[in-house]
Amino acid sequence: MQRWLVGFLVGLICVYAVMYLGCDARPEFTAVEGTITYKNAPLPAGLVVVSNESDTLSASGYLKGDGTYTVANAPVGPVRVTVRTNEFKDVMSAKAAADLRARGIPGPVYDEKVKGFRYVPIPDRYGDRDLSGLKLDLKPRTVNRFDIDLTP
Repeated sequence: MQRWLVGFLVGLICVYAVMYLGCDARPEFTAVEGTITYKNAPLPAGLVVVSNESDTLSASGYLKGDGTYTVANAPVGPVRVTVRTNEFKDVMSAKAAADLRARGIPGPVYDEKVKGFRYVPIPDRYGDRDLSGLKLDLKPRTVNRFDIDLTP
């Protein structure tokens, strides 16, 4: 009986050791920032999405009017990047733009001439993670830099 109890306790300790020490499978996250240009000019509006290779984790950030972006909480490791501008195709009112800024969302540049945001169409391939060709390996515990020059 005593031998059984010792074996049971040793087994229990091994199970706990594996669970708490060897199976820390929580994903790591980091930040990525950069500037996106299209036709040699900053892209003034858009959404940047960063997703891991298996497409199970993703994070996104909006482009600012100067073409810069920041994506916080992006998954560490090999990732794919997409850039979408279609969300800004519809004209947004100045009030809606002010509401976004008041909530801390760094949206695109409001253009008085069109009474909305400047929409710049880009090739559809940049909105598809499998076709964009935008890949990088994000490092943990640092702000990764990824400048993107989109081509027509």
